Amino acid sequence: MVIIITLLFVCIAGMMIYNYCTTPDNDLSQEKIGNYTLHQHRNALLEKFKKDDTAAVEGKSFYRSKDYPGLIIRVSNKKQQINAIMLYSNKNLYTARNITIGDSRDKVVETYGDTYKKSFLNNKQTQYHYMDKENHIGMKFVFKNDRVNRIELFNA
Repeated sequence: MVIIITLLFVCIAGMMIYNYCTTPDNDLSQEKIGNYTLHQHRNALLEKFKKDDTAAVEGKSFYRSKDYPGLIIRVSNKKQQINAIMLYSNKNLYTARNITIGDSRDKVVETYGDTYKKSFLNNKQTQYHYMDKENHIGMKFVFKNDRVNRIELFNA
């Protein structure tokens, strides 16, 4: 039993290392969604966001924007800093490079480059994962019918 658990652990660790090593590197150090960036203090959210008590992940809190439906921010409870920003179904907010929900896959590749890792998701969705290894930042664009359906910016 110990051997099986050890082999399983080694396989999972190997897959994670492989994924990290094969994802091309990009500079995402200036990225943001709307006016929100990673590592901002939680206090920047208090007036315009409402804590979502239904989302529960140990050590993290989620906040939903009052002004921009579809904008969700995840905060590390330990550091009290933003560690992920997710945008769904809201065309009024943009990334630092002017990409928003509904933009074409071609526009994303033209803007962010072709140094992404592609994966296929359920519901005929495709995901492009950009990685900034130096700054430990990841950014994902999820496409449905070749249009941006979701944007995620996160600590990697």
